Amino acid sequence: MSEREPNLTKSLKSGTIKDKKLKMKNKGVVKMGLFDRFKKKQEPKVMPTTSVQSMRGDVFINEFIGKDGKRYIEVNHYNANADFKDLYDSTRLIVRKDPTILPSGEMVYDAQVSWYGENDAVMFDENGKDMGRRNQMTAIKLGIDMEKLLSEDKMYHIALMRDLLKQDRVRKYIEQGMQDNPAQPCGNYIGQIALKRDEQTDKMYYRKRFMVSIGKEIHYSPEQVAAREQHKQKQERIKQGMIADRQARIQRLQSEIDDLSK
Repeated sequence: MSEREPNLTKSLKSGTIKDKKLKMKNKGVVKMGLFDRFKKKQEPKVMPTTSVQSMRGDVFINEFIGKDGKRYIEVNHYNANADFKDLYDSTRLIVRKDPTILPSGEMVYDAQVSWYGENDAVMFDENGKDMGRRNQMTAIKLGIDMEKLLSEDKMYHIALMRDLLKQDRVRKYIEQGMQDNPAQPCGNYIGQIALKRDEQTDKMYYRKRFMVSIGKEIHYSPEQVAAREQHKQKQERIKQGMIADRQARIQRLQSEIDDLSK
């Protein structure tokens, strides 16, 4: 979203803009960079009442308290080497900072994720609400190492934002979660990033890990059972709507045939 350029002449005379903050190229202002865009005031799905923004390693992080009084962390990551086949180069994650403790004692985090293009056009609906891909969130559960997320650990950030949260991967788990008895029960749980030792080099590296016991517990939880029922009802409404539309077309065609036969 673009902002109105300041009156540079007036600002310079009054001394309100410092030279180090005013970057000029030829006769124009230097084009806004990627993370400058993140620093502009945004409207996340959960509206913040207070926020603290910062760069941490390879991600831009916004910590805030939502209107519901809960603490959230918003993470934006840009992949300059994104595959054009993916149709996105940026991943946005909003995670509730306080974990959810499952009945088994296992701990997961409730979050929402979206995928978008750094150069996406801003889209608004008839009510003026931003409906761009950045705000098209998908609800998930995952394991997160908060200490590493808020650190300068770029490798952890890349493993989390590019590998664990890869769009095709997340959608596969969400689709399985909408089945009553899939081969791999998961609900909306997508796993976590964990360290693993390479037996040949003895080096540690990050990799995706899916905890089967957590997946089963979440898949058969009352929350996910209700979500599957709502999904079935929605699919049934879509099916009945398609049937009604085709029946109406058949009737119109039959009426036209009858008219031609007279």
